[in-house]
Order: sequence, then structure tokens, then C-alpha cells
Amino acid sequence: MDRRKKTPYPIDLEIVTQTIFFNLWRIIVVKDAEINALADEVDLSYSLDSLLK
Repeated sequence: MDRRKKTPYPIDLEIVTQTIFFNLWRIIVVKDAEINALADEVDLSYSLDSLLK
């Protein structure tokens, strides 16, 4: 006899997989944008310093 608790609704593995990959993709895109913004700040500050010297 299977004593595991059954979910009241069927789990669609395709939807679960798509959701996981979409969330990972969204994290990667956000982190990429943050890294690019930081790189732009560094480049701007470096170029301003070189102009002032």
C-alpha cells in the first residue's frame, strides 16, 4: 500500500520545468544587467579620472 500523501491536483512536469527554466533565465538576465551597469560605472569613473589628470 502506498502511504505517500497524494496531491489534490495532478502536477504537470512540463509546466514545472518551464517555470524553473524561466526563473533561472530571469535571474541570469537581471544579474547580467547589474554587472553591465557596474561595468559602465567603472568605465565612466575611469575615463573621468583620466580626463581630469
